[in-house]
Amino acid sequence: MAVILLAGCGGGGGGAPTDDLICRGSGVVVGGKVTFIKRLYNERGLTGAQVIKPVRYALVEMVLEVDGRTVGSGYTDENGNYCVQARGVPREFPTVYPRVATRTNPSRFKIAVVDSINDPQASLYSRPGEPFDGTMPGTYYRNIAIPVLADLGSGVIFPLSGAFNVLDVATEGAQAAIALAGRPPSAELLVGWTPGTVFGSGTVGTYFVGDDPTQTIAGIELSGGAGGPDPDSGDHDEFDDDVILHEFGHFMAYSFSKPAEAGGTHYLNDNTQDIRLAWSEGWATFYSAAVRNRSVMVNTRGGDPGHPEHDFSYAFDIEKPHSDLLTAIQTPLEDHGVYTTSEVSVSSVLWDLYDSSNESGDRYALGLQGVWDVFTRLVTAQPNVSLETFATLFANQFGGMTSLAETAKLRRVQVFPDEHEPGDNQASSAPTVGPGVPGVVSAFTTCHTLYPVGDVDYVHIQLNTLRSVTIETFNLSNGADTVVQLLDASGGVVDTNDNAPSPKLFTPTICGNRREAIPQVYFESGINNGARLASTIGPTTLPAGNYYAKVMSTGSGRNLAAGELGSYDLIVTLQ
Repeated sequence: MAVILLAGCGGGGGGAPTDDLICRGSGVVVGGKVTFIKRLYNERGLTGAQVIKPVRYALVEMVLEVDGRTVGSGYTDENGNYCVQARGVPREFPTVYPRVATRTNPSRFKIAVVDSINDPQASLYSRPGEPFDGTMPGTYYRNIAIPVLADLGSGVIFPLSGAFNVLDVATEGAQAAIALAGRPPSAELLVGWTPGTVFGSGTVGTYFVGDDPTQTIAGIELSGGAGGPDPDSGDHDEFDDDVILHEFGHFMAYSFSKPAEAGGTHYLNDNTQDIRLAWSEGWATFYSAAVRNRSVMVNTRGGDPGHPEHDFSYAFDIEKPHSDLLTAIQTPLEDHGVYTTSEVSVSSVLWDLYDSSNESGDRYALGLQGVWDVFTRLVTAQPNVSLETFATLFANQFGGMTSLAETAKLRRVQVFPDEHEPGDNQASSAPTVGPGVPGVVSAFTTCHTLYPVGDVDYVHIQLNTLRSVTIETFNLSNGADTVVQLLDASGGVVDTNDNAPSPKLFTPTICGNRREAIPQVYFESGINNGARLASTIGPTTLPAGNYYAKVMSTGSGRNLAAGELGSYDLIVTLQ
C-alpha cells in the first residue's frame, strides 16, 4: 500500500529518551515515543477534554527524504516506544526521518486504518518525525506527537489523530479477542475512514463488510463527516469508541462465530426487525458495551460544546433500555426495545447475562467469557442464527431454560411454555371455546407461545348449531411465523392457511405481550410486524359438532426473517 505523507514535523526531535525506552544497536539507530491526542466524550457528545495516549504496536519506518524509500522498519510497543535501525542510506542523500503509520504489527494483530476499503490502492495514514543524517552512526531520539489537526498547507486542516484513535480502539478489540479466544482474529481487518475535509465529502455511514469467513480480509467503514472547511461537520465516528467497538463486534462474529446472515437499515426503536439482523446488531452492541464494561452507547456528532451540531449527539442504555432521544419522539426505548426482533432487546438480554444481577429476573453474572463460550458454538448452527439459537445453546450449557426465561422476560422475550401447556399440545385436552349464543357474534381469545421448537397448540371449537367460523392468529411477536389448520372431530384437515392475504391488524387483547401498536413505518416495511406472517381461516360455515384450531410454527418453510418460536394471540369468531 502507498502511504499518505502528511506535512509537518514530529514533536520531540532530539533531547533525552523517554524513561521506559531502551534503544541500542550499532550503526544508525533511532528511537522514541509515539503519542496521539484522543478527544473525549460523554452521553451528550464531545466534551472538549483531551488526553495523550501511546500509539501501540504501530508500524514505524525509516524513510529517505529524497525519494521516500524505506531503509528500516519496526513497531512501537505497548507504551508507544520504538527503536529502528537505518541501513543502506546513500551518502549523497543522507537525510532520513522516522514515520509512524496506521498499521499494527502483524505478529500481534492484522489491523490497518486506510482511506478506503474499496480501493485496491488504499493508503495508510502516517506522521513523520524530525529528519537527521542517516549516514552518521549513533543513536538518535525522535519522539512523534500526533496532533488532533494537522495543517497540510494552503489552509487545509486534516483531523489526523482520529485515524490513530481508530487503530487504538481496534487494537483494544483484538486484545479482548485474545483474552477470550486465546488468539486474535486470523483475518486482516481494514478500517476505512475518509474525513470530510480535504476530500470534499467524507465516508458516509458506518458498517461492517464481510460475510464469508473463508476470506482473509474483512472491512469496517466509518463515517467521515460532511465536506467543507469544518473538520467537525457532520457525523464522524473516528473518536466514537462505542461505535468502533460495535463494528469490531461484527468482526468477532465473522472471525469466531456465525457472520451476519442479514444486513441492511435498522433502527433502535424497531422491534419488527429480521430476527437475524436483530441478533447480529444486538451482539455487536453488547460486545462494545462488555469490552468497555459500560452499558451506555454514545454516537457523537459535530464538535465540542458550542459547535452547532453538538446537540445532535445521542446515547442509549441497554441495561434498562432508555434513550432521551427516542422518548422525545414518543417511541420510548423502554417500550420498543423488546422481543427477539429488536437489536436493543438482544443486547439487553446479553448484558443481563454478563453483568451482576440488579433487576428482578436478572439471574446471571457470567462476565464476557461466559457469554462468549456460548457465542462461539453458534458457528455450527444451521441454517439461521438468532437470539432463539443462542438461548437454546445457552440452556444446554447452563442447565436449562428456566432462569434464562426469567431474564428474557425483562425484554418480553418469551422462551417458555404458554399457560395452556401441556394440555393444548393435543386435541383431547385443549382449551374449549364456544358454543356461544346463536344469532350473536361471539369472539374467544387465547394467548400462546410457540415453545419449545416444534410446539403445536390446539383449541377445541364446540358448535351446537350451524355457525360461520373465523380463526385468526394476530399480534405476532418475537419473530413468530404461524400456520393454522381447521380440523374436524376425527382430525381431518378442513382448511389450512399460512400467511393471510388480509391479516388481522394490531388489536389490544387480554394477552398483553404487545402493549403498543406498531409504528406505521414499521407496519409498512417490517417483516416481523405482528401481522404480515399471521394466518387466517374463514369465515367458513360449519355444522354443529366439534372442531379444532391447530396452530404451529411454519417451521423449515418459514420466512427467513422470522424464528421458530415466538408468541401470538388466537381469536375464534363465531358469526
